[in-house]
Amino acid sequence: SWTFMVYLAADNNLESFAIDDFLEMAAAGSDANLNIVVQFDRIPGYDSRYGDWTSTKRFRITPGMVPDANSAVQDIGEADMGDPQTAIDFVNWARATYPAERYVLVWWNHGGGWLTALAPQEIGPNDFCWDDTDGSDALTSAELYQILDAVTNGGAEPIDLVGFDACLMAMWEVDNQVKPFGSAVSVSSEEAEPGDGWPYDTILGDLKGNPGWSAAALGDDIVVRYYQSYGNGETQSAKDLAGPYTALNQ
Repeated sequence: SWTFMVYLAADNNLESFAIDDFLEMAAAGSDANLNIVVQFDRIPGYDSRYGDWTSTKRFRITPGMVPDANSAVQDIGEADMGDPQTAIDFVNWARATYPAERYVLVWWNHGGGWLTALAPQEIGPNDFCWDDTDGSDALTSAELYQILDAVTNGGAEPIDLVGFDACLMAMWEVDNQVKPFGSAVSVSSEEAEPGDGWPYDTILGDLKGNPGWSAAALGDDIVVRYYQSYGNGETQSAKDLAGPYTALNQ
């Protein structure tokens, strides 16, 4: 069984894409072996669909669900998605409420990678998951380390796959913030991602049909489905964070 957690940080200009991705997740939907659990923060002004709410809501996405207020399992008010404690609270809640044999955590938003030169100058290096309502706060790579340390109990209770549906995050330096905490696989793009991001309908449909998959098998599938969804273009990679990364670090 799997719990697939998505930190849907759409309190910014990506709100429309977030709604579309939510609907893709609902095209698969949760079942007895798969919990699709989302924390979704919206913003005024970009997309008025589904009630145009602007707070932060939590959902367990079931087949055909839409992201309106009635579908949410919790409304936590306006949350700063760029605050590490917000992320820690979400992951701890999701794992406690929807326990499973394997866990995925996907960071959904803009990404700035590691080096300043790779990101526009108005956004800082190392950052991802911007929250425009909360002073354009964002998570840093150091905060990613802090979050994963907290939610995995120092790696004793690992998250099997950590993914970045965001630009520029497939970097050795970023993966080394994930590796110490026991994750088997990370998935991310070294280049900018199109706004549509990952094709969640096919990825989650595949996982739903193969609940016995390993994290490596899911990582492979994410890469293949992403590549297919852009006409065999774009870039996405799944990385084994165990032996090969240990050797690389040496």
